[in-house]
Amino acid sequence: DLSMGGMQLATKNSGDSLGFNVEWEVNDSLKLAFDYHNSSAESRPDSHLGSAGVLGVAAYVRGNTTVDYSGEIPIVNVQLPPGMSSVPASAALVTGSVFQNSYNKSEVEQLQADGRFEFGDYSGLDFGIAATEVNNRTAAAVMQRDTWGGVGTPGDYDDSIWTADNMSRYFDSFGNSNNPMWTDDFLVFDFERLRQAAIAVSGCASCYEMPTQFTDDLRTTEKSKSAYLQYTTSFDWSMPLDVAVGVRYEQTDVDSSALVRIANGISWDSANELYVTYQPGQGFTELEGDYDYFLPNLDMALHVTDEIVARASYSETIGRPGWQQIQGGQRLANIVRVDGGDGSSGNPGLEPLLSRNFDLSLEWYYGESSYASIGYFRKNIKNFISDTIVRETPFNLHTPVGGAYWNAALADGCAAGDMVCIRNYIFTNYAGSPGVTVTGTDSSGALTGSIVGQPGDPIAGFDITIPANQRSDHLDGFEVNVQHVFGESGFGLAANYTKVDSGLTFDNSDLGTQYPMIGLSDSANLVAFYDKNAWQVRVAYNWRDEFLNGIGGGGTPPNPNWTEEYGQVDAIISYEVMENLTLSLEGINLTDETQRIHARHENMVRFATQTGPRYMFGVRYRF
Repeated sequence: DLSMGGMQLATKNSGDSLGFNVEWEVNDSLKLAFDYHNSSAESRPDSHLGSAGVLGVAAYVRGNTTVDYSGEIPIVNVQLPPGMSSVPASAALVTGSVFQNSYNKSEVEQLQADGRFEFGDYSGLDFGIAATEVNNRTAAAVMQRDTWGGVGTPGDYDDSIWTADNMSRYFDSFGNSNNPMWTDDFLVFDFERLRQAAIAVSGCASCYEMPTQFTDDLRTTEKSKSAYLQYTTSFDWSMPLDVAVGVRYEQTDVDSSALVRIANGISWDSANELYVTYQPGQGFTELEGDYDYFLPNLDMALHVTDEIVARASYSETIGRPGWQQIQGGQRLANIVRVDGGDGSSGNPGLEPLLSRNFDLSLEWYYGESSYASIGYFRKNIKNFISDTIVRETPFNLHTPVGGAYWNAALADGCAAGDMVCIRNYIFTNYAGSPGVTVTGTDSSGALTGSIVGQPGDPIAGFDITIPANQRSDHLDGFEVNVQHVFGESGFGLAANYTKVDSGLTFDNSDLGTQYPMIGLSDSANLVAFYDKNAWQVRVAYNWRDEFLNGIGGGGTPPNPNWTEEYGQVDAIISYEVMENLTLSLEGINLTDETQRIHARHENMVRFATQTGPRYMFGVRYRF
């Protein structure tokens, strides 16, 4: 099959925020402040079809297929049947479908009280307490119809539903998109007409809309309390010295409850895919976690001259796990391959990342609005959080792969990789036996049905991705900043460069388990600007070196996902017509840059996209 598909997205997002704050100057020495804030954000489907409805489509016209990975994007070449130069609408039909009901809600309630007491010698004591409660909920239900062999026949679908298109025109900024070997034609379609046609052919309207009862419901509550003290003072020596020393206490409790589906089997329903089946009903599991830390800090600024400042600081900080990382509940991917499946699980017991930070910098303020600085930083990291992949056998699910029926097919001459031969052999010789159900034939004449793993068949293994606190390591580097304004002309330049190094990197040549830091890379920015009278003009070049954005996406051992180095030019021009009225024109990615993500080698393309330049015109009026 030459597989295609289309998606209809319909999501409604809403947010509410209510806050109150007050400041009280008790006397000349004591000032107090109080702040309360309550915010919520919600995302829900905006259609009876769900937040995401997908119709899988196939045309059974694919012959020998080759891929050339040597260029910027992979070039797929498909041998079509004799006399066929493109994929015709008359050969297309609906296959599988997925209609998803996704719901997310986040609520944050914060209470904070701060104060400062100033002593007679101009030193002062800052203090405060805070309490925060964060509630996150993510729930989902999926109607997945695994009829990947096809629903009906191509003749059941009106050819006028389909429209021919060419993929290369969406990737014309890549150098090899005009390769004549690219079989780039595909079919797009009227989503609603095709959905109605699939309902008519299948006789199942509920198979093509979202389910309303959640099968996965993950909830977390994170409660944090904190308090801090910080003393600030200055020493009027030959070179004045400013000092701030303090400590912060953080205490956090995590509660996680998860409603997940209970798997009860594996069914082989089409040539290339097996599927996890589930028993009716679910139950909530409850998990907890907690941690507390004392976090000291020391900051010093030495005024070497009126223009030069040297700074040094030490601090201890924490980085809390993301809310998705602390969700409990194990979830399995529906599709299973010959070598097993995938899944994921959160970990409410995660400790936060603890970083001991050292910073040194030298700053030179050599003119009005002009300066240059250089800084060195080092972070000694503990409790580093990274995804680990563990091979498990959840629910002890029997798979037909390698089972008695499978082995009988191999013994009678089927090759181990010929899934069609093995299925046909089992259907022909074991129809009606336990776990073997024949339902008919597909458009190519092959038998269709399901083959379910039976007791005595092998237990399926799953690669379960679990976030965990990993080894300790360091991160260090330096940064350079400069800004120069050319007198009273309004013209100026600003530039910065950051160089980062760490032991928490991924080694492409290492096929073992690794725990790298995500998102670590060098970066640089160069900005030219004009700011005078009614005009403001800014042109910026922003660059980021290659970085690791995650691990996974298939492969044993798991492969990395490298986001390749990327730079783009953006610009904005604004003009203040009058005191309250401003016009603006903004251009993003003016040089039409493209982005790629690859695995261990640059030819292993995972993702490629072009957005093209984007332009926005704005009018702002302040009352």
